[in-house]
Amino acid sequence: MKPINVGIVGIGRIAAALEKDKKRYKPCTHLGSLVALKKEGKPIKLVAACDIREEAFFNIPTEFQSAKKYFSWQEMMNHHDDMDLLVIASDTYTHYEILKKALQRNIPKIVVEKPVCLLPKEAKKLKKVYARSTSKVWVHYERRYRKAYRQLKDILQTSSYTSFRGLLVLPQQNLFRTGKKEGALLHDTTHLLDLCFYLFGDLVRKKQVVSQNACRYFLEFEKASGILETILHKKLFHFELEVLTEKTRYRIGNGFSNQEAVVESPLYENFFSLKEAELFTHENFTQEDNPYLNLYRNVIHENLEQEGWRKTPPTLEKVGGNLSQPSRYKDVPPSRTKLKIWCGMRAKSGFAGFLRLSLAGHGCSGQASLERDSFLDALENVLVLSR
Repeated sequence: MKPINVGIVGIGRIAAALEKDKKRYKPCTHLGSLVALKKEGKPIKLVAACDIREEAFFNIPTEFQSAKKYFSWQEMMNHHDDMDLLVIASDTYTHYEILKKALQRNIPKIVVEKPVCLLPKEAKKLKKVYARSTSKVWVHYERRYRKAYRQLKDILQTSSYTSFRGLLVLPQQNLFRTGKKEGALLHDTTHLLDLCFYLFGDLVRKKQVVSQNACRYFLEFEKASGILETILHKKLFHFELEVLTEKTRYRIGNGFSNQEAVVESPLYENFFSLKEAELFTHENFTQEDNPYLNLYRNVIHENLEQEGWRKTPPTLEKVGGNLSQPSRYKDVPPSRTKLKIWCGMRAKSGFAGFLRLSLAGHGCSGQASLERDSFLDALENVLVLSR
């Protein structure tokens, strides 16, 4: 079996060191996920690793110690035309130049940490480079691959009314970027906004209200409207997304997921209240539930067989129209069994014409929907949260 040659830039906390956190489910890093898949039999080989700090190389797992080590990402790229996958896990301010060069070199697959860049002008330039590149990019928004959010996405396909409220409380000093540091919004609120793109579609309009220690966004998407709120706190870290439909309220956050049913009020006539209901999903964060592993399984085209959510994203094949601008929906490999659906659509991204949508015949739950391109969403994420 042909090896999957991997290179990585940045070997710090999210690349590998977080595996030492005894309270985290494992794996919870880029290299930790690749090691786990290697143990499952995937032919993964780390051929090159780069960091500006010599001590960072001690974070490389034993399974990947044979990797060639570099202090310059430019030198690493020049010496490794054999990379099938590049992982960019360096400091955010370095992402733009590394990612731009990787796209220009058409490295087949790229996984990049969030946020993809710091500045709106960088996001706009990357979109143009991406449109000309053959590379496929995954942004490390691992919550898209968490079972609870996947199931919620399926549930919302049949909802006629949806609103949301996202709450993030965290011990940060700054909301916005200061120098090379991205600030709380780009570093953490970006996860909440990405989930909104994933669940609710394109952003239609927004309004921002900022105070000294808090920021609130009023957002309207194609399929829902609501609020994202970020609050700075001395100690507390709390992440939560609440979604309200006509029949149910869902709350999903770090370490919990629950639902409440809309029922006739026991206190007032002609009113309705919320009543705790049975959990809509059961997550054990086993190897099958692990969102980090699921992201990397998607990257290497692993066709998951986990019950409860659609594992194989649909394939978009152009059969007419103009593809001069990148589509918001990603071209991903089909499974062996396909359901062919012909549809005509005109997307805001400039993607017009007829598409053939290939959906997995097995492993689907709920209504099938197109898999959004996380990279294009991530670029717009920067435009919304930066200033």
